[in-house]
Amino acid sequence: MSEKIKANFSFQSLFWLVLILSIDALIFYFSSQPGAKSASQSGFVLNYFQIVDSLTTQKIIRKLAHFSIYACMGLCWTNFLCTLNLSLRHCFWISILMCFLFAAGDEWHQTFVPGRSGELFDVCLDTFGAILATSCTLWLHTHFFKTNNAQ
Repeated sequence: MSEKIKANFSFQSLFWLVLILSIDALIFYFSSQPGAKSASQSGFVLNYFQIVDSLTTQKIIRKLAHFSIYACMGLCWTNFLCTLNLSLRHCFWISILMCFLFAAGDEWHQTFVPGRSGELFDVCLDTFGAILATSCTLWLHTHFFKTNNAQ
C-alpha cells in the first residue's frame, strides 16, 4: 500500500472492505452449490413471491440476482476506494476492474461445480450491474457528498 492509502485508511474503509469480503463469500457460497440445489434456491424465491415457476422465470430470477449482487459489490468497492481519497476516475475504473475480475473468476469456478457452467453473458451482466452502481455512487459522491477528488 502506498503511504497515501495507509494514511487515509479508516474505520469507514474497514467497514466497506468487510462488506466487500462478505459479498465475495456469499457469491462463492452460492456458486459452489450444485446445479440441482441452485435451481431449488431459485424455486424458493419464486414460491416466496408467489411467482409462477417456470424455466423462464427461474432464469430471470438468476439473472436479476447476478445483476443485483454485483451492483452491491460495485457500490461497496466505490465507497471503499473513495474513503482512501483516490480520484473519482481511479475509483470508477478500479471498482469496475475488481468486479469484472471477481465475476470472471466466479464463472470459471462454476465450471468445476457439478451441474453448473460458466457463462460469458453472466460476466457481462455482472459487470454491467457494477458499472451502473459505480456510476450512480460516484454521481452521488460528486453532487451530494461534494467529494473534491474529481481528477
